[in-house]
Amino acid sequence: MLLYEEKAMIETLSWSPGTAAERMAPAAPPGELEVAAILPRQAKSVSDTGLDARLVAALALKTLHATGRAPLPLLAGRLRLSVSVLREVPGRHSGIR
Repeated sequence: MLLYEEKAMIETLSWSPGTAAERMAPAAPPGELEVAAILPRQAKSVSDTGLDARLVAALALKTLHATGRAPLPLLAGRLRLSVSVLREVPGRHSGIR
């Protein structure tokens, strides 16, 4: 016979319908994804990233050195940054134009 705590733990770890985990999760409106609750806002500037601008510039240069010439959207995808962040870096924070 299972103790109350063991049964509650099994229900919490279970993914079957009607478990404690399902009852505790808030219901999402139909047709809407819960992506906003999972992901942070996309950074629009270097200051939004929380990274030093020189670090972002150095990472971009390293990536370009390793991969060769690449379009800005591809570089942004590899660095997991927005294009607007990368556009800001060369003009303000490095000697690159």
